[in-house]
Amino acid sequence: KFNQRFVFFSLSEPFLAMLKFSVVCLVILFFPLVWLGVISTLDALLSLPKRLFFLFFSFGVILFYIGVLFAYFVILPYGVQFLLSFQTEEIKPAISLEHFANFFGFFLLLFGAIFELPLMMIFLTMIKVLNPQKLSKYRKEIFFFIVVFSAVITPTPDAINMSLLAIPLYLLFEVGLFLSKRLA
Repeated sequence: KFNQRFVFFSLSEPFLAMLKFSVVCLVILFFPLVWLGVISTLDALLSLPKRLFFLFFSFGVILFYIGVLFAYFVILPYGVQFLLSFQTEEIKPAISLEHFANFFGFFLLLFGAIFELPLMMIFLTMIKVLNPQKLSKYRKEIFFFIVVFSAVITPTPDAINMSLLAIPLYLLFEVGLFLSKRLA
C-alpha cells in the first residue's frame, strides 16, 4: 500500500537509514535476551520463585512482540496513510529515508515497550511501590491520562488513530490492575 519513493539528502543517508533499520531489527530479534537480563536482575533483587520468573519472562516476550506487531500492522499503516492523505496535485511528498527509518523504528520499539505495562504494574506491586486497591480508585484519571498520552504519541491527530492506542493501553492497564490485585 505504501507506494511512495524515498529521497535522501546526503551521501551517507541511505547507509545510515539501513543501519538504523538493522539496529531496530536486531533489538526486536534479540529482545528475549535483553528481557532475560532484565528479569534476571529482578530475580537477583527479589528472589522470584522459578515459576514466577518463567511467567515474567514468557509474558514479557509475548507482550513485546504483540506490541511490535500491533504497531506494524495497525498503527503504522493507518498513520502513514492518514499523513499521506494531505498530498494534493500541488503538494507531493518527498519522504526522507532517514526520517522514515526514525519514525518506523521509534513506533515499533515504543509499542513493544508500552505493551509491557501489565508486567511493570505487577513488578511495582511486588516491591510495594504501587498499591492496586488505591490505584483502582483513580480509573477515571488514569483513563484520561491514557487518552492524552495516546493523543500525543500517535503519529496522527485524529481520534481513530488515538483510540487504536488508547483502547489497548487501557485494557492492558486493567489486566495489570487485575493481576496486581491478585498478587498483593
